[in-house]
Amino acid sequence: MKDKKVKKIIVNSLSLSRIIGALLMPVVISAASIPGLVGILAFLFFTDFLDGKLARAWNVQTKGGSLLDPLGDKLLAFSCILSLLGTKNLLLTPLFLETGIVAININRALHEENVQSSLIGKIKTWLLSITIVLAVVNVLSPDILNNLLSHLPDSLEPVKNVDLTVTDEVVKVSSGVTVAAQSLTAMSYLGESFAERHKRAKKIAELKNAREILMRLFDETKYEEDKDKPVMKIIKKVR
Repeated sequence: MKDKKVKKIIVNSLSLSRIIGALLMPVVISAASIPGLVGILAFLFFTDFLDGKLARAWNVQTKGGSLLDPLGDKLLAFSCILSLLGTKNLLLTPLFLETGIVAININRALHEENVQSSLIGKIKTWLLSITIVLAVVNVLSPDILNNLLSHLPDSLEPVKNVDLTVTDEVVKVSSGVTVAAQSLTAMSYLGESFAERHKRAKKIAELKNAREILMRLFDETKYEEDKDKPVMKIIKKVR
């Protein structure tokens, strides 16, 4: 039991690391070295894959953890984009669409709909992460990959001569692909919402107290029972 609690803490800490990273991102961008900043961003975005993978492997999936995961994704993306807006205004469109997706999901949750990330949503998140990293590299050190290649042995001369400069055009292409994925994600979520509202009637009930809600959300034994339930149905009392 103790081992399982430790594993649950590790998984939730990975999700929380993105939230903490989002809050500190303006400071990190201004203070960290270029390789250090890229490494930090790569780690934070990788935790999005790692926390879910470990939760499933260790059987410590919780409804609360499944809420922390997308919250960390969104906050980190918003923080990075806002920190870059002065120099990369083309990120305004991804920012606008991501805000729209958040609004759609909040509205769905308030209407007791089950909000879960779809495959296109996960692809969208990874594409947005890649675009952000490319934008950071483009603004701060577009030749960083070429500099890394220059340290390869002479025997790898063909590889060393490859131009991996992160140009404005590269960021534009990545941003365009991301915008397309975001648009598809938004339409998918709206379609799911309309279908679900058509099939159900609204019900009103009192909320459980804070302790009951936290105990239920972070209880791994309840995950299988709760994973397909809307959050509002879990935190409301049964009449």
